[in-house]
Amino acid sequence: MGPAASHCASCLQCVGVFDGHQGALTAALAAQHMPQLLHSALLGRALASSADTRRLPDARGGAGSAALSAFEAAVAAAFLSFDRWWRDARCDPALTQHGWDESGATALVGLVAGDTLTVGNAGDGAALLARGGRAHRLSEEHRAGSNAAELERVLSAGGRVVTLWPGAAARVAGSTGPASSWASMVTRSLGDFAFKHPHPILSPEPALRSVALTPSDSLLLVATDGVTDVLPDDDALAIAVDAVERGRQVTDDGAALARAAAAAVARSALVWGSDDNVTAAVMLFDWTAHESL
Repeated sequence: MGPAASHCASCLQCVGVFDGHQGALTAALAAQHMPQLLHSALLGRALASSADTRRLPDARGGAGSAALSAFEAAVAAAFLSFDRWWRDARCDPALTQHGWDESGATALVGLVAGDTLTVGNAGDGAALLARGGRAHRLSEEHRAGSNAAELERVLSAGGRVVTLWPGAAARVAGSTGPASSWASMVTRSLGDFAFKHPHPILSPEPALRSVALTPSDSLLLVATDGVTDVLPDDDALAIAVDAVERGRQVTDDGAALARAAAAAVARSALVWGSDDNVTAAVMLFDWTAHESL
């Protein structure tokens, strides 16, 4: 569940969700290490290599994108640093059950520094900002069936897009061999190295977006596709906001309110028939604390 965040010049808060597939280890380790990787990147101790730095603007929206902010660069560096470390560590028998791990994970991180919110995501998790009572999606869905730019990138990298049964969603398969029962729904992820070598069909580079927060922003909801595939964005945020408002009648503990909001969203997704992994986290923005400084 996500922490509550008060606003001040020195505040640094992060929240994230990591949705595993073909095993849970990539997601678990990414969740464990991502806060420290973000912190290190912001301090300049784990900056991306010069080759990665040249690629990072492409993660924001293609050639010609504006230069990355320090916060966007830190989020991108954290994703790439984890993926490079995990490429080798997945073969460490001290970490893996069988001395080898083939799992992957979508990843979505929201980083708040002062009044700036930066979101980075690889995969199909969603970051929803409650602004003026409406949902504003800050993440990008990396699916071959719904993202034309990602489909083109996958095909250019040598990948194939397949449907495993009539009416099924498009999935990414490797460049050679028959399409197996495991083909990736997403086009970007952490781990999934069978799809990254020898050709980088799946990418760990996050899509990035930064926004300046204002007092009309009340909370950030981050959720896996098990939530957003069954709950429209406005409905998911309405559930979270309602849970916070009801919770304020009994407590002013921001962390407790954030947990209650996330739990309400997750419960609703299950009620509405989600059969996928369901995870949600909420970060609250405390403008009263901000104004009192």
